[in-house]
Amino acid sequence: MNNTIPDGYETPLWPSLALPYGQFETRKILYYKNDVIGFTILWSIYINIAICAVSSFFTFISIRKKRFIPIIVFIYGIYGLFTGIINGYLIGFSYWYIVESLEFTVSTFHPLFLGITQGALFRLLEIPNVRISTM
Repeated sequence: MNNTIPDGYETPLWPSLALPYGQFETRKILYYKNDVIGFTILWSIYINIAICAVSSFFTFISIRKKRFIPIIVFIYGIYGLFTGIINGYLIGFSYWYIVESLEFTVSTFHPLFLGITQGALFRLLEIPNVRISTM
């Protein structure tokens, strides 16, 4: 990246959100690849687990055999965790190299936006797999 890392730079704590507007000194910037990937993975995990929680709620409403509910909720949670890790890593990794090639900086808000975007796409791609009767 063309931007020099300031002396005494410390990675901002998660979940520090800074909109990419304002004074350069007051913004929180991520300069390292592992930080961008880590922030994106964490946001993706939380967003995917929230999406899977909503899906398990609708499954809870529509299923007739109540004894399978805890298993279904657990499986949805694990599914959200693993998809959050995998999607967050892939998106964070590719976003880092796009930003690095364009010589831009990454605000701490960008990984949240990436997590929301991939969470929305994650849900849209699953809609054809859901039975119409459960919607």
